[in-house]
Amino acid sequence: MGQRWIFAALVGTALPLFGQSPTPIAAPSATNAPQTVAVPPENASQGTMPPMSSAESLSQQIITILKDPSARWQDSFFPRDPFIALKDIPRQDRYFDQLLKWYELDLERERKKIGTANLSNLQFVSFKNGYCRWKKPGSEYNKIGYWACSRNIITAQAGEQKFEIKLQAMINWGNAWFPTHLGPIPKQ
Repeated sequence: MGQRWIFAALVGTALPLFGQSPTPIAAPSATNAPQTVAVPPENASQGTMPPMSSAESLSQQIITILKDPSARWQDSFFPRDPFIALKDIPRQDRYFDQLLKWYELDLERERKKIGTANLSNLQFVSFKNGYCRWKKPGSEYNKIGYWACSRNIITAQAGEQKFEIKLQAMINWGNAWFPTHLGPIPKQ
């Protein structure tokens, strides 16, 4: 199907910063009623990459979600309306649902890799960002620009045993970072 779409994420709120007004953009919602999504200044045009402190917090959230399989991870996923506003593909809602399923499988795979005995003692150790670049509008089937970082590593520890969790891809929405895939992007 040509170029792969990489997108999915943990939820944040797009707030205007330093008195800036976000740029509104119309997007269909899950109910197909038009919604206005405020595009944060960090996504409206290329500027300085958002700070990695948000990515470290995100990594800690991922560890918490891995530790508790009953955690409502869907509540921390990138919101549907901004996703639909961002992507320039047919049936964005179906792709969004597919990304949710892939992310759930990513979490399950990581839990199995770490092992049940280690999950309860799992602690965040560090986050190391990978290669980051600006994705301008029109690239990777998007209408809105964003920063993307690939091949990120979350290090966690349970007792004396260390684990590396690959955060294959993450993107920004405003000053916040969100995961898109923990592992390899599934082949369609």
